[in-house]
Amino acid sequence: MGKSIDAVSVLANAALSLPLGAQVPTTAELARMAGTGAGTVQAALRTLELSGAIQTSSHGSSGRRLTAKVLPDLWAASGRGILTGVLPLPDTREFTGLATGLSEAAERAGIPLQLLFRQGSAVRLRFLESKRVDFTVASAAVAHSIGEQTTSLTLGPHTFYRKQSVVVITRTGQEVGIPARVPVDRNSTDHVTLTQREFPNAEMVDTPYAFIPESVVNGNFDAAVWHQSNSSPLLVAAGIRIHALQHPPTSDNEALDRASIIWGSHDAAVGGIITGLFDPATLETIQKEVMDGRRIPQF
Repeated sequence: MGKSIDAVSVLANAALSLPLGAQVPTTAELARMAGTGAGTVQAALRTLELSGAIQTSSHGSSGRRLTAKVLPDLWAASGRGILTGVLPLPDTREFTGLATGLSEAAERAGIPLQLLFRQGSAVRLRFLESKRVDFTVASAAVAHSIGEQTTSLTLGPHTFYRKQSVVVITRTGQEVGIPARVPVDRNSTDHVTLTQREFPNAEMVDTPYAFIPESVVNGNFDAAVWHQSNSSPLLVAAGIRIHALQHPPTSDNEALDRASIIWGSHDAAVGGIITGLFDPATLETIQKEVMDGRRIPQF
């Protein structure tokens, strides 16, 4: 019984990784993947087909091709448990909208989803590398810089940073000027990039991102780069002045303003579930409705 269950799990993961119309691995190949015999693999394939999780068609000497698959049934059969992702803290309209879009897509499909939240792309990527999560979200610029060990699904312009959402902050009544020292959170690749662009001659001082507004108000720094959040009105009331960024994130070759869903290149099954589950156009529509105040965030 145990070998049969293991074979079903292996076949389900294989089916998740295959696009419709793709050739199904041969019985011998699947048996090697499952570490079991051909008979067990054939029984597992029948189990998936009888349950309706997959449909295949025979093409003679060309083998079998995958003609249909039901993502929630395959995910359940894969033994992967809850699909888990780690996102930026949901304290901005962009990230609240993304979390809502991802949650609603999974709920509609009937796939269990758990979202974690951490500040800084470097922190989130460590979660992915240690296999604590199945996917993460960062800017497309970060996704492009990682290399071949990851794969990503990238959304449209202004899905990670909406227009004019990244700003410079100073104390009330103070102009930006040319600060000698500026705070930077090195756990955030984007924050480092944007700060270096805005203040190329300033000394970069390591500062946890959450403490940056307080450090500006207290006079530790004259200016800082900041992504406007839901607490921005409170910051203004506390003595923060907001200025336009001179070098804002754009949709150029690095696509700094675009959001990317990132997963490990080795995990084709997760890639199959993400590309099948999360439609970029639908995610962008839900995100925009949240950002415009036309949809209640829920995740």
